[in-house]
Amino acid sequence: MDFLSNDLDQYITEDKVKKKNRKCEHGRDKYVDSEGNTIKSCWRLNKQGIMTIMKTKEEEWKQRIGKLKETIQYWIDNRSNKTIEVVELFY
Repeated sequence: MDFLSNDLDQYITEDKVKKKNRKCEHGRDKYVDSEGNTIKSCWRLNKQGIMTIMKTKEEEWKQRIGKLKETIQYWIDNRSNKTIEVVELFY
């Protein structure tokens, strides 16, 4: 059975995925890519003070979630002997 079900989308958008002693987090902040370009955050604070995904960044957010799912599946399929494995996806 594939670990990455539709339910994972809900956990990812809540910012954290936990399974046993593993923890996966992703940030909401902007980052600078390998070419030095500043990539703005996909998130904004709405009128109610709730962080939401900007309409103009929805496709980028889907791509980021896809990359996160791919990376999680990789580490499920390729277990590490290390206690902690740090993987930076977007920074």
